[in-house]
Formats: sequence, C-alpha cells, structure tokens
Amino acid sequence: MTGPRQLLALVVLATRGHPILKAGKLTLETIARYPMITYDASFPGRGTINTAFERAGLQPRIVLSATDADLMKAYVKLGFGIAVVGAIAFDARQDHDLGALYASHLYPPNQIHVGLNRSRSLHGYMFEFISLFAPHLTRKVLEKALTAPEQMRASPPRPRASDRTKRAWLCLCFFSKSMPLNIARICR
Repeated sequence: MTGPRQLLALVVLATRGHPILKAGKLTLETIARYPMITYDASFPGRGTINTAFERAGLQPRIVLSATDADLMKAYVKLGFGIAVVGAIAFDARQDHDLGALYASHLYPPNQIHVGLNRSRSLHGYMFEFISLFAPHLTRKVLEKALTAPEQMRASPPRPRASDRTKRAWLCLCFFSKSMPLNIARICR
C-alpha cells in the first residue's frame, strides 16, 4: 500500500423506469445498448470503463463526457442516457429520481489516495474530512506522520502506465504545493 486509500466501486445510473434497471443481471452488452454519459477521457476512471469494453470486444455509445458526477447525473435526469459514475456520487435520498446498479462485477474499483503537504498545518475540519475518508487516520496519527523524521517519509511511487487505468489518484490538497506523504509506512 502506497498510502491511505479507499476503493471506489462504479455504478450505472438511469432514470427510474429505464429499461436497464429492469434488465436483470447487468452486463457490458446491456450497457452498450444505451447512450452513455461517462467521465472525461482525461480522468483515470474513464480508462477503467474503456478497458472493460475493449476486453469484451464492445463499443460503448458514449454521447457525453463530463468531469463532474453531479453534471453527469443532471444529464441522466434530462434523458440523455445512462451514466457510469463512482458509487460515492449516488445518494438514494437525494437522487430519488434515479436508480443505481452496482457494476463492481464489470469494472475493477478505482483507488482513491490522500496526499498531504507537510509544510502547512492542518485545520480541524481537514482532520475531520480525512477521518471520514479513512477512519483509522486520527488526528494523533496524522500529526505523528507529519512530524516524522525525513527517513520515515516517502512519496508514493507513480503508478505504472498499465496501472493508471485501474487507479484514480485523488490528492486532497488543501494547500498550494502538494507534497505527498506515505502515511501507511508510519501507521503500520
């Protein structure tokens, strides 16, 4: 493990009553039948989606791409198609007019990592936010990691090109210059 991370599963979103929600077991073939809204090509999550279709010998019908899941959900609500988004973007209470189908059997999960800048101090709300992401990273653990001697620190390696389609790197940069910290080494 190169740093604290969470796995992010993908879901397929559609308007209530859409045929894909009634199709039974979700397959790539089923998804490929409908106009699809997905992440912009510059986002790592898009590579995961493209790779799955390529391996199955299918061509998805991508009609729109966006950099924001809320925008993708808005397009779905307007009837432009279905969307493949991170599961964290779907809230059944807020998105009551949408249905979601987990697609973890079709797409590998993306990894979300946290990066910190040790040259800046963290505010209370930042500790709270990080603990929501990774509950084992308490304020005490983070403060210890941020003040560790130089030999204890290591930047996580950049993923190999082949891994970039499998990982979404999210650097939670609350500061101007990001300096990743390998908290995992200190938290073991």
